[in-house]
Amino acid sequence: MMLNVDFAKKLMKLLITYSAVVKKIAQTDYKLQHNSVAQMIHWNLCKNYNIKTTTYWWEHKPEKVTENQMVKILWDFCIQTDKVLMHNTPDITLVQRNKVTIIDIAIPGDSRVDEKEQEKITKYQDLKIEIQ
Repeated sequence: MMLNVDFAKKLMKLLITYSAVVKKIAQTDYKLQHNSVAQMIHWNLCKNYNIKTTTYWWEHKPEKVTENQMVKILWDFCIQTDKVLMHNTPDITLVQRNKVTIIDIAIPGDSRVDEKEQEKITKYQDLKIEIQ
């Protein structure tokens, strides 16, 4: 069987293009899932701390800073420290009187949950030290 070289080249170009498109769609889907989970967590924190919010989480639009007398919730907020840090913008930062909680979202596959958890802990270790 003789392979048409021009056809093979066109097919390869098409497959490479298709692969790039699929990768881009996957990245878009991941970002959408990530942002939806972060939005739901922010909404739940608002409800938990009696901050006025929407009835449904999917209608909730997090603001950069949401606060009341009990808590301050920071959304995708750059934390300023004395030291220059590579990773200083967690998805959500929960600031209470004597406690700061860093929340950074990941949507890993089942087999990568532990790996992602360790990655996030390591990623924000310097920020944790700076804000203590």
